Amino acid sequence: MRHNPLISPFLLIPAILLTGCAALKEVPTGPPRALTVAEVRAELSENSQKISTLKAKANIIFMSNDLKGPLACSGYIRLERPRKLRIICSKLFNTIFDIVSDGHRFQLYVPKENKLYTGLSDQDVRYLGLRFSPDEVAGILENGEVFKDTIVQSFEVQPEHWHIELFNPVDASRYVLVVDRRTLNLIRYDTYTPGGTLRMHVEFGDYEYIDGCRIPRKIDMFWPRGNTKLNLQLKKVRLNEKLNPKIFRLTMPENADVIRLSGREGPSYP
Repeated sequence: MRHNPLISPFLLIPAILLTGCAALKEVPTGPPRALTVAEVRAELSENSQKISTLKAKANIIFMSNDLKGPLACSGYIRLERPRKLRIICSKLFNTIFDIVSDGHRFQLYVPKENKLYTGLSDQDVRYLGLRFSPDEVAGILENGEVFKDTIVQSFEVQPEHWHIELFNPVDASRYVLVVDRRTLNLIRYDTYTPGGTLRMHVEFGDYEYIDGCRIPRKIDMFWPRGNTKLNLQLKKVRLNEKLNPKIFRLTMPENADVIRLSGREGPSYP
């Protein structure tokens, strides 16, 4: 079964952003649902648009070809639409890095080296052998603008899932979503470059039903460039609390070595 309607600005917003009020242990389930692509869009959009800010603790694991092994740390995540992001990652009570992005520029501070890296929010952070942009991570957590002006190329109804392919004629990007027909949970999200190369693969799991929202507490991200993986296990999630604007401004560390990355239009591709 296939449909080919146009997607409106916030069509198919992956509605899984992270909340933190009283929660049920499991997302309510039932038999597979028979919905149109417009109904799937409405359900996901309504769930996603309930979130304006997010606060969470997290277990974080980085992996890449340039690392000797997985880098595991604990951290704090703060998010505010549109695409403001702060992640502090620590291990054994020592901060490994502190990254902040206001949606335009990012700053990454590495205390051990007393180095401050700065660049555009949509370009790659290159540190510890990792390659991803702050905008990509923020976009996964908020999932708002990525579906703007996209066209549905296919809407396939499978026994347990909907498989949805989207195309953005503005930048020729392509997106693939897999949505659970029983729970309406987004379980997979892939993005492709204009040339058809996989840019990013994301899997969502460990859902909870929190304050009327379906919430994934487990998010696994993969970028082929650099063979980079970022796994997040979210804990103590809270949403829609007013955040101090200072959270998204990193105070210049004393005597830090500032490294300014050259500007580009977006993240590099393989």
